Amino acid sequence: MILEEKVPPPPYIARSTRTAPKLSNLPHNILLNIIHAAFPQSDGPLESDTKDVRQRETLHWLQTSLRLVNISLYIACMHILRSTYLPAYNTLIRPPYTSDPFPPSSESLEFAEDVPSRRPLLFSSHRELRTLDLFIALLTREDLLLDSTSLHNPRHEAYKDLFVLLQPRSRLEDLIALEGKHRGLVTLPDDPVSPSTRTPAASVSAPSLRHSESMLSLASEATLTNSAAQTSKKSDEDMSSPYVMTLPSSRSSTFHYTDASSSALTLPQRPPNSQKKKSILSIFQSRNRKKNKAPAPASLPPSPPPRGHQITPVSFSNLSVSFTPRTVGLFYTPPSTPASYGGSTYGSLSLSHHMYSGRKRLILEVPRGRDEPLEASAVALVRGLRTWLEEQ
Repeated sequence: MILEEKVPPPPYIARSTRTAPKLSNLPHNILLNIIHAAFPQSDGPLESDTKDVRQRETLHWLQTSLRLVNISLYIACMHILRSTYLPAYNTLIRPPYTSDPFPPSSESLEFAEDVPSRRPLLFSSHRELRTLDLFIALLTREDLLLDSTSLHNPRHEAYKDLFVLLQPRSRLEDLIALEGKHRGLVTLPDDPVSPSTRTPAASVSAPSLRHSESMLSLASEATLTNSAAQTSKKSDEDMSSPYVMTLPSSRSSTFHYTDASSSALTLPQRPPNSQKKKSILSIFQSRNRKKNKAPAPASLPPSPPPRGHQITPVSFSNLSVSFTPRTVGLFYTPPSTPASYGGSTYGSLSLSHHMYSGRKRLILEVPRGRDEPLEASAVALVRGLRTWLEEQ
């Protein structure tokens, strides 16, 4: 049988361009509720699986696994971890030093949608925040080992390395960045950049990142800089948040480490005789200065650069600090360029990861007292940086 008329094809219906929903596209408040629901609220079947132990295991899971899934989960997990462990971090800060692990709100949240030159950054240039993250990684691991076996002993030397060297050094670097930016000597990666040098963020939009950074800034309200009374008050306010887990002190490592740090990290106080001698020496020095009529160069305010000579600010990523109880130094590392390597053969085993970067140079080194605040050392290093930039 022959068909003279063919059936027309079915009408074409265009598919909708709507994409399938993803976990990373959820609002951050919903993500926080989902993660908070993952924390156990009751004891386990075993006698050792108490509610506190199971919650500490969940915190370790957030640190080692869940935060590495995508950017949205990373921001939500780090918000919970930093808010939870910030009070324990503040109790281990040594008395002469200050702490401010969260960047100022004017640097991280001061960009709008209509400013295309503002680049959203997931990892801030605030270097003490990295020290806090190292402390969180160490404490979650130690808590898990303490809950797993009674044969594990707390490692006091690990906390001593953090709060004797890393914390004051990173805090000093942040103070140098703030003081240098205020004087126009240092540029931060958070500063506005041109659209040509703008790098796209990996699957994260500017509004979501701004909202997540604003949620991360909630934990900065618990930062201690003034007194112990304000510390307890702010920590109580932060603990009222449903996204903050309280650390029990029954077998938690924070209880043991606080006792060990208070005994091992205390510094001998300066005797009153040394202060008296210092005042007498200052009197004689002031008399000699009046006779010689030579003003001290350290007391002079920083003079502006001469006309026609403009100081080029240096990037903060190229600066680093060496910190000891008696001296602090400022180092400069030239920016890495592929043209700086003049290799001859490919596949050579002598290639180093430093082949594209210049050698680190010491700009200046200044002495410091054992009880001298970090702010005074930062001002001295920034003044030396200005002198070094004027000579270049």
